[in-house]
Amino acid sequence: MNLLIADLAPSPVRDLSVAFAIWSGWACAQAASLRWWPTVLVERLDRRTVFSTVALIGAAVLAPIDPFVASGLGLVIALMAGSERSPTHGSLAQYATYAMCAALGTVLLLTTGSWRVTIPYALIGTGALHIIHSVAYAWYRGISVPQARTQAGWYWYLVGASGIAIAVGLYKMANG
Repeated sequence: MNLLIADLAPSPVRDLSVAFAIWSGWACAQAASLRWWPTVLVERLDRRTVFSTVALIGAAVLAPIDPFVASGLGLVIALMAGSERSPTHGSLAQYATYAMCAALGTVLLLTTGSWRVTIPYALIGTGALHIIHSVAYAWYRGISVPQARTQAGWYWYLVGASGIAIAVGLYKMANG
């Protein structure tokens, strides 16, 4: 990833400082939420979903300024979103993560032609699709988001749609 966006010449010290500041802020917000969040919100929509959403929004805002840090944050959120320990959909969610990221990357690279845009936004979009999937499935089934994340939901459809997007993208790349 770093080699593909190396033309940005990121400063390791600055990037580590920004990442540390983001993670510190996240930890402080989580600690504050344990004390002040209403229980009704916590029962239906867990902290993990809320903080992942906030982190992805932060990464999207940061992407035009520092794609390297935004890519790292997006990667962490995408991997966290697809790493449930549920035997029902643990590996399916991971396959969906790879498929969605590849599909979004293919589509973005075809439309923008820039790795600088493709990498951070494909990772951010992958995390966002996981969150949207969990929230939509929870709403559709009338269950909480944590319960929705323990079920397979519509991941097969997302994997299938990703496969079609990748196939179309590769066809267009080959036939220019």
